[in-house]
Amino acid sequence: MSSSNRPISVLPTDRLPELRAALERLRANPRVTSIVIGVSDDACPAACAVQGAYAKADAPDIPLEACSRAGGCNCRYLPVLNDIFP
Repeated sequence: MSSSNRPISVLPTDRLPELRAALERLRANPRVTSIVIGVSDDACPAACAVQGAYAKADAPDIPLEACSRAGGCNCRYLPVLNDIFP
């Protein structure tokens, strides 16, 4: 199979350690009350399905394996804070 005929993986596994670490930092932060999954305007159906706010323990793992976005999954974790000043 030539390189031009190979299927392209849309799961950016290089982001996996970074995203897992980010999720753990958010879960450990007492100022974070919940976690939002943010998606882009060109999000795939899988991303649209998980977009929204979650309790810290219930936030799903990203990047999404079911992602069909041409550039790969670009979902992100966004914290919801209980206060913004120390």
